[in-house]
Amino acid sequence: MQYKAVKFIDLDPNKIPNMATVTDFKNFEAFKACRALTREIGLLVRTRKFAPNRRLVDQMERASISVLSNFAEGFEREGNSEFVQFLSISKGSIGELRAQLIYAIDLGFSQTRSTML
Repeated sequence: MQYKAVKFIDLDPNKIPNMATVTDFKNFEAFKACRALTREIGLLVRTRKFAPNRRLVDQMERASISVLSNFAEGFEREGNSEFVQFLSISKGSIGELRAQLIYAIDLGFSQTRSTML
């Protein structure tokens, strides 16, 4: 699958669109991209090469699901500053997932090009 590069939004609470104008976190393009990535990670870790390493599979799934969960939870909170806090946590989970993908590539579990990471 080809991924369109999505720059994580600026984490300045003053630069986030007025929350009153967005009624559902699923409408954010960043959330859509993260959702597609999470799905691809789920499919990837179910391949035969990942079967022997259940701990890595578990960590990768947890990190990718954390991205979506924190995005959604932050949106449902009381304001922009809390949303930004949860976006920052999501961004950290993306970094964790990138490191796990690099590890998987280094061990030959995945043929994903490292330039995507």
